[in-house]
Amino acid sequence: MRDLHPILLSLVFFGTGNADVTVNCEGKEVDVYTDVTLECDITVSGENESIHDVVWTIDGSDVTSLGKGITPIDAYINSKLDQTLTCKISGVVEPLNVTWREYDWNEVTDGIGGYSISQGSVNNQVQEATLTISAKTLEAMELDGYESFACAAQSLNYPQSPRSEWTTVRVEFLRFGASTLDSHVEIYTSAKLLCHAWGLTRQLESVKWEKPAPGGVIIDGTDGYKIDVGTFNKSGDYQESVLTIPASEVTADSTFTCVIQSLEHGIDGERVEANLLVFMVTPFNKKATTNLEHTLTCRIDRMREDLDDPPYFEWDDPSGKVITNDTEGYSVKGVLSAHVQNESGHDWIQSFHETTLTISPLRLQEVNKQAVNSVVKYSCSAWSSEYEFHASPKKHEVIVTFLTFEIVGKTVEAKANDKSLISCVVKGLTRQLDSVKWEKPAPGGVISDGTDGYKIDVGTYNGGTNSQTTVLTIPSSVMVPDHSTNYTCIIQSNEHGHTAASPVKQNVQIVLINYFCTNEVVNLATPGEELLRAARHMRPQLYIVAELFTGSEEKDCEIINRMGINSCVRELSQSHSPRHLGELIYHYGESQPCGSFISTSTPRDKITPGDTITPGDKKTPGDKNFPGDKNTSGDKNTSGDKNAPHISLASSRPHAMLMDQTHDNPCPFGQHPLPNVLALSGSRFILLLKHAFDLLFIVYRAG
Repeated sequence: MRDLHPILLSLVFFGTGNADVTVNCEGKEVDVYTDVTLECDITVSGENESIHDVVWTIDGSDVTSLGKGITPIDAYINSKLDQTLTCKISGVVEPLNVTWREYDWNEVTDGIGGYSISQGSVNNQVQEATLTISAKTLEAMELDGYESFACAAQSLNYPQSPRSEWTTVRVEFLRFGASTLDSHVEIYTSAKLLCHAWGLTRQLESVKWEKPAPGGVIIDGTDGYKIDVGTFNKSGDYQESVLTIPASEVTADSTFTCVIQSLEHGIDGERVEANLLVFMVTPFNKKATTNLEHTLTCRIDRMREDLDDPPYFEWDDPSGKVITNDTEGYSVKGVLSAHVQNESGHDWIQSFHETTLTISPLRLQEVNKQAVNSVVKYSCSAWSSEYEFHASPKKHEVIVTFLTFEIVGKTVEAKANDKSLISCVVKGLTRQLDSVKWEKPAPGGVISDGTDGYKIDVGTYNGGTNSQTTVLTIPSSVMVPDHSTNYTCIIQSNEHGHTAASPVKQNVQIVLINYFCTNEVVNLATPGEELLRAARHMRPQLYIVAELFTGSEEKDCEIINRMGINSCVRELSQSHSPRHLGELIYHYGESQPCGSFISTSTPRDKITPGDTITPGDKKTPGDKNFPGDKNTSGDKNTSGDKNAPHISLASSRPHAMLMDQTHDNPCPFGQHPLPNVLALSGSRFILLLKHAFDLLFIVYRAG
């Protein structure tokens, strides 16, 4: 139904002379592309007056400028509220009559069956007619999905004009629904949860969020929480609300609740749960060398992903640039370490993932040039591939420390005609040495383990100290008195470029000394006893420490008992391995576990007549009722009383002082890691250590 469109008629009359010709045609109003038939009366007046009826038919393809047609407006509706459908008619000068037809093709009557028709008015040559359907009528239809209503228009000015064809109005019947989008983020990072409600025709009345059990409504802006209730999306008939959770609350897996109110669907308090899943990233620092490739590792715990959809990983180089497998000298991998099958039968990760970055030797050499104090920093990050709704991933530093190769061979003083142990300590390692050999003194020759009394312990790599100690046992048959000689330790370490073709050699000197024999010590003990007796007379609290070279603990005991020596020096450096050190601690620690809290002492006030006091009991003369003391308290328990406490004597090893302070002994911290020193300090002997040459660090643990 469109603008009035004039039609130009060309008429040619013959033989009319001065006659007047009048043409009258009927008016019609039709839709575009509709065939039109026009009837006209032609009157000729004058000498030969006559009337002619003429009929013109215009093909619909030529009826294009009469208007712009009917435009239906598709609708999304639900059955809980009255709904309105619209047909838009363009190119209209005066209002048209619009009729409607429902989904079953029955024509609608205004005011009947829950229908209400509004013809609308013309505004800027546009007429919008509406059909309003009551909620009761919609519920009775029991429709679901898509249905079609239709509208048509006819001219009111020209009743003879035909009605337009029916134009379909597509209607989608909406059903309310709500869901959430879970979030899988790293611990102590901000997280977001999304609540999605669909089937809407307008803004939700209310959206609230509740905390995990025991619950509680979250208030926007309180305790770091933020709530965006969202706005109604008309084109998609939905609304989305977002809850932002502060990093301080992201500590463990938890469940939040979205509470929705939608009056158009009759919903007041629809509850939908949203899961916050938390994973952890643990970087592992690395000690590296520059002649072998090294692999950095980051471990991701509690990243529960489907096996076919692993998490995303990312590595950054020390300059902050993202590393890919196309980056020269690097290789990035994500490793699925373990999984189990859950109750539903789907495979989910229950343990952890690992991502690795392998660095080539050339790249390590280049990076090492940029190191500060032999340290460079890479970074790794991880995020979920299943749950795309997450915060920016956190970057974790992975510290790479470049090690310096060092080999130490200590000069050893040994007793002639007795076997001895010498060692080489190789530092700056990240793995086991590739080869260890020993050579005899000049004229040389490689020593074979087990041959001619020699024994070689190549040692094992110690990851705690990044070192390896190799020990050579020299038989007594080659220990010639008053003679110094050099053995050579030959080390092959490919990771430092010391290959089989170019190994490192380190001389270890052994000085052979003819120490005084045991008999001489015993024979010389008499003047020594006199000196000690005089010293004790001057200072009764004198503590005597001696280093004996008898080679026999039994002979040590004889001298110690005869001269009254309090502690006997034992060299800590003689322990060539942690195991050997443990044996020394156990042996000289009176066979009690290192650092043990076991005590056999009895409080003084707990002594009763008839008690037996063992050597471990810390009773001292002067204690009440101590055997042998004079009875000054008036008690009847005298030293001659048969009920007085008895002392049970028992033998024990000589008290040991582990001492490394002589001029040729280095600080034990260079040979033993801190845990070994702590083990020593917890044992039942005195520990005397040297720092540099003259500074003594004394740790006393009374036994």
